[in-house]
Amino acid sequence: MRACREVSTRPLTVKLSPVLPDIPAMARVARDAGAEAVTLVNTMPGLLDRRLGNGSGGLSGPALLPIGVLATRRVREQVGMPVIGVGGVRTTADAREYLAAGAALVAIGTAALADPRVPARIAQELMDG
Repeated sequence: MRACREVSTRPLTVKLSPVLPDIPAMARVARDAGAEAVTLVNTMPGLLDRRLGNGSGGLSGPALLPIGVLATRRVREQVGMPVIGVGGVRTTADAREYLAAGAALVAIGTAALADPRVPARIAQELMDG
């Protein structure tokens, strides 16, 4: 992060893993090294279909929602820096959970792979109230 901060004037964010033992502490480290925000959370390691490469990879999707929302709440309460909430967002209600936990922005990943219209639909539903 420090090396990136030295050569960039653009806002920088760090994506943190949900398996860190103390996510708020790592968010502080990122902030102190020059990050303006953190993205919470990345995928979790998991055993996948053994026909795919080495059989392990990143688990994503709905299982990450409660993990990401909790991480978001803890970082906002303990560190106070902006959070981009990501992990398990499939519906407007899911996005609202991140926003209620203090996320400044919400990102949609896996659900958009299944249906590329999901982000636009959720954004419109959030604007509609």
